[in-house]
Amino acid sequence: LLPWQQFLLSYLNPGHKPHRICTRPLQLRELVVVPQQARMRAAPTPEHLEALSWCERVLAPRSLGVVYVSRARFAPCTSAEMLKGAFAAEELLERLLQERGVTVVYPETLGLKDQLEIYLGAEALIVAEGSAQHGLELLGVQAHKPVVVICRRPQLEGMGWPLQARFPRVQFIEALKTQWQASNGVAWNGLAMIDWRVVAAQLNPLLPRPLSQSDCQSLEQASEDQLRQLAKRVPLIVCPSTAS
Repeated sequence: LLPWQQFLLSYLNPGHKPHRICTRPLQLRELVVVPQQARMRAAPTPEHLEALSWCERVLAPRSLGVVYVSRARFAPCTSAEMLKGAFAAEELLERLLQERGVTVVYPETLGLKDQLEIYLGAEALIVAEGSAQHGLELLGVQAHKPVVVICRRPQLEGMGWPLQARFPRVQFIEALKTQWQASNGVAWNGLAMIDWRVVAAQLNPLLPRPLSQSDCQSLEQASEDQLRQLAKRVPLIVCPSTAS
C-alpha cells in the first residue's frame, strides 16, 4: 500500500480493529456489507460525522491562519497536457493572497495527514474547486470555520452537500462567465473564465486588506492573457454549459 493509503486505513480505524486486505478472489458463505455512510452528492449520516470527530484526535492542527488550497501547480492549463480543469489567473490570485498573509498550499505535494492537520488548524479555508476538497470530507463538523470554494464549472445539485454538512458556513462562489475546453476534450478539464469582482466580494471578509478594483482588473487581464496563450497551443471550443 502507498503511504497515504496506509494512513487512511489507520485514520479511519481509531479503535485499531484488526482488518485483512484481500489480494485474491474469495468464495464466501456469507458477506455482511455495512450501509455506505457517505456518498457523492449526498450528505453524510450524523453517525458518520460523529465517528470522524473521533478519528480527528490523531491529528495535530497547524495554525497557519487563512489557507488557500491551490490547483495551480496540478492544473496550470498552459498546454494540452496540463489542461486538467482550473480557473484562469490562479497564479496571480495566489500572489495577491500571499501579499495579504494567506498561506498557499499545494495538496498534491503533501501527505494526507499533513493536509488534514492544515485544514483542521486553519482559521479559514479558501479552496480552488477540485479533487483536493474531498480531503475535507475526512473531517467531522467544524461549525465555526469559514470555507469558501471558488467554482470552476457549473455546480450540479448535491455537489455541495458533503461540505455543507461539515462546514455550515461554507460558501460556493459561482462566478463562471465562460468555460473553454479542448475541441477533443471534456468540459470538466476546461479553463474557466470567472468574474473576479464577484470572487473578491466574497473573499474580502476573510482578508486583512481587501482585493481592490485594480486587483480585479489585473486578474481579468491575466485571465484573458492565459486564455489567449492557451488557444495558440490547443484548439478550444466554448463548453456547451456556458455558451451564450
